[in-house]
Amino acid sequence: MKFHLSNHKKINEYQIVPQLKDIIDRVYLPDKIHTGLYELQRDRLSEETQREKFINLNQTFLYLLNIAHHISVIRPTMSTSIINDVSVILNEAKNFINSHGSSLDHTAEFQDSLSKSIKDYLDSATTVQKRINRDAIQHLFPMFDPSYVYQDSDIVPDYNISILTTSFSSTIYKFLLVLCNAVHSSSKPYTLQVTISESRPLNEGALYLAQRINDYITTNNLRYFPNTKNPRIRITVITDSSIAYYLKTNKVIYCLLGVDRVVGKDGSVFNKMGSACISMAANYYHEGEVPVFVVTQRDKIGEDEDEINMEENESSEITMVIGGQEIVINILNLYE
Repeated sequence: MKFHLSNHKKINEYQIVPQLKDIIDRVYLPDKIHTGLYELQRDRLSEETQREKFINLNQTFLYLLNIAHHISVIRPTMSTSIINDVSVILNEAKNFINSHGSSLDHTAEFQDSLSKSIKDYLDSATTVQKRINRDAIQHLFPMFDPSYVYQDSDIVPDYNISILTTSFSSTIYKFLLVLCNAVHSSSKPYTLQVTISESRPLNEGALYLAQRINDYITTNNLRYFPNTKNPRIRITVITDSSIAYYLKTNKVIYCLLGVDRVVGKDGSVFNKMGSACISMAANYYHEGEVPVFVVTQRDKIGEDEDEINMEENESSEITMVIGGQEIVINILNLYE
């Protein structure tokens, strides 16, 4: 599989599984079967043996399909990647049953097969992340690519790298760790400034992304230039409301965003609240001179839907920030 920077105008050319969401939705089991499953679960809790939980492996597979449906509706904007991910595991489970039969005599082998397919999937995800890291370095920071050849030039290079991002994306987080190592290992005097918006109300940017990167550079002694106390890598958290001002008054070379869903029709993306603010402010103040890049995997490219429900979290996430006081106002806590 090849990985590269994608033109949003060509994103509808990618091949995706047609009606993928409907496939999972169709297996949502009717109330009668739900009742039976709850009875089976109750039997299990009353110390029935594992082999008595299901009549055969086909019933086990239906139970897994039902779980898959519920997982896919927990995060509506991420349903495409969730369905893609669980479909890999479910496909392996179905292939096992087709090959070995549905007798419970194969339960242990079935469990081993599922465990292996999950491990293989996680290994594959690690490989994909490494390729993303490699491609992002090659395209965005070629000076850190081992194959990069420096050219003689009269132009003095800018050794100060400044990046802005928001919230917590595992893809962005893992790439930034690679970038921190690349900056620290460079023989050139590069510095790195990573600025992260706090991402209220739960402060994902501050508590998860900024803190984890800070812990990483501290543990691995990457913060300073070798044998000095001169900072080489800085991590800064800003308030969400100061994003526009920060972009107006500071030099940023790239805005990097993760993504929860890419719409196959036009390449538009769904991501955490604040992502659009970064994109619009970067374009408004710098007229496209500060590119906004979305870094993600292809399994988040989904079919077009008439409407995608935005995810709204509990209002208590906001009220707890102000001391948990009850306030007689409406609270809209849109997550993405």
